[in-house]
Order: sequence, then structure tokens, then C-alpha cells
Amino acid sequence: MHLPTTKKSEVLCPIATATSKSDPHLDWRAAIQDTAQLDIKRFALFLTGLKPAERKECYRLFLSHRLRHEFEIPFVHACGDMQPDEYRLIMDEFNANRFNLHRSSQRPIEHPLSPEVLSRIYIENAWRLEASDLAGFAGICLDFSHMEAVMYEEKTYYQFSRACSNVSLSAPTTSAPSSPGRKPTGGVTGTSCPSRTTSTILPASRGATSPSTSPSN
Repeated sequence: MHLPTTKKSEVLCPIATATSKSDPHLDWRAAIQDTAQLDIKRFALFLTGLKPAERKECYRLFLSHRLRHEFEIPFVHACGDMQPDEYRLIMDEFNANRFNLHRSSQRPIEHPLSPEVLSRIYIENAWRLEASDLAGFAGICLDFSHMEAVMYEEKTYYQFSRACSNVSLSAPTTSAPSSPGRKPTGGVTGTSCPSRTTSTILPASRGATSPSTSPSN
């Protein structure tokens, strides 16, 4: 398991898009506007809750928003059905340099991707991650909540540990309980889930700025 050897890291607050019955108030469109109000210039984007037409709307809103507020999106949780030109747009327009996906055996990649894009994709350590799930990708996007979930399943945890051997780790995500009684408001200003909040920890490489901590979704 190879951890990035950088002197600085930053915590990126996320813009999440996946709603649920337990989290009906999430508003990713409002969250985009929140980044200007809070002067957040670097953040993560989780596209997992959007269909292709909604993703196009999301990109248009970001391009329009950029005219009023300078920002970068260095980390993006991508979707298996994303087209190659979506990756290119996000990389060129928003300076994304790391992506993560769920394993292909769980959510297959629907379109061929270039070696350049594949070299930037880290596979999330979902349940029963195996070394074969990492073939052709940059490494593992370590989700600590998923790791915690398998710690007491000896066989599964051993399997995960073997998958981690001799691969790179990048942009781990971490979760924490939200404040008691806090209502889910969505966006960067509140929590997108009534029980947990999530942030992405990005090693400060490829031009990253000083470490920063912001309110998370």
C-alpha cells in the first residue's frame, strides 16, 4: 500500500447530487451558488445522483457560474455511463485531475476511455474489492467508512488488504456524524445526509494550494 508522499494536503468539501428518501432536501444547484457566497475556490463534485441530461445541465451551470466566481474541481466522483468527452470537459474546464468510480463488476463502465483518463481514475473500496477490480486503473480511492464496515469481517477485510497491496491510494473520503438535530439542507452550507457528512482529502500535488478545511456536505 503506497501512500502519497506530499508535505501538504487539503480537505475538499463536496457538492453531492444523490438524493434519497432519508435526504430529500439536497439541492446541488443551490450548492453551486453557495461556493461563491462562502468563497470556496476548490471543492469535490459527486455526480453519482445525476442522469446524463442532468449532468449536462450541471456542466452548463458551472461554466456560467465561473464567469462570476473562480474555482477548480480537482476531484470528481464519476459515473459508469459518462462519455469520454465529459471527462475531457471536466479536465479542461475545471482542472480535474483525479476521478473515482465504483468497481466495474458492480457498475460497469459503458464507454471506452483513453489511457490518459484511466490513469486518473481510482476505484472506490466498495464491498469485496479485489485486485482484479483495479486492473488498468490508477489505484484505490479509499473510503474510510467502507473500510470500517468490513473491519470485523475477517475474510472480507483480508481480501481488501490484499487488494491494497502494491497499489496507489489517492483522494480518500472520510465521513463523520452530523450535529444532533441538524436538518439536512443540502449544498455546501449544510449536510446532505441526516446522519453523516463526507469530505475528500486530496494530497497537495499538481498545483494544489495550501491546506484548507471547509464545511462539508
